[in-house]
Amino acid sequence: MLADIIVLTHFLWIIFLFLGALWGIKNKAVRIFHLLGLAFAFFIQIFDWYCPLTHLEAWLRSGHDSSLTYSGSFIIHYVEEVVYVELSRILILFFTLLLCGLNAWIYLRKRKGLQISDEYGGFMLTADQIINLFNLKPHPEEGGYFVETYRSSEAIPEKALPIRYKGVRFFGTAIYYLLTPETFSMMHRLRSDEIFHFYVGDPVEMLQLLPNGSGKVISMGSDILHGMRPQVAVPRGVWQGARLSKGGRLALLGTTVSPGFEFADYESGRRDELVNSYPTFRDLIVALTKDSNQ
Repeated sequence: MLADIIVLTHFLWIIFLFLGALWGIKNKAVRIFHLLGLAFAFFIQIFDWYCPLTHLEAWLRSGHDSSLTYSGSFIIHYVEEVVYVELSRILILFFTLLLCGLNAWIYLRKRKGLQISDEYGGFMLTADQIINLFNLKPHPEEGGYFVETYRSSEAIPEKALPIRYKGVRFFGTAIYYLLTPETFSMMHRLRSDEIFHFYVGDPVEMLQLLPNGSGKVISMGSDILHGMRPQVAVPRGVWQGARLSKGGRLALLGTTVSPGFEFADYESGRRDELVNSYPTFRDLIVALTKDSNQ
């Protein structure tokens, strides 16, 4: 009985080594234990050692009649065949390197903030699903996909607003905003403050160009332990543009604007003018604008 338990433990340990990174990226203690286990398994295979569980199982079996067949034992007839499968030395080394490489790839992707598919709420999420679910439409000015989700029922009269506004403005507005690999938020600025909220998906790279001639690149995402921000404010008059980080598949964001958004408050950025004013950010400006002659 104890020998059967050891074989089952050995089998579960192998499964953990193969799939532990999917748990380890969400739990630090599991990650440390998994990485130590991978290192141990690597040295065992490289130096052709025997796993201690194998020795323990063999020792327990030696205390019984060697002819005992354990009739009806699920562990002996199924699990043990997987645990002690006969493979050549080359295949063992190949699978060991594959195991370590696969888990390293998962951990590195997480460290860079590029989330794998099962982190989108536990299932594979696509841009088309989000577009259909929220009835998103292509943004006519900025690019990407959007839908307005809120517009306050009260408005501010023109005489109570700063002189940069022409006409009344609602207290506030909000939208869903989706970025895909084929889209980006083109450089633009608003007359109102805008706050971005990151909901789900892959990291987003945002460029902000300030009126004083300086600029900054901000990473939006859920990996806050590695510098990403789930909320980003863009002050009025600041040029802004955004795109998915390299390798990303989608990012669902939200934005709130106050006083509320109107297309009259939207100004598109010209590539040549922005490059001349902010030469340090030339490459990103080019990526986030269209040709000024178009």
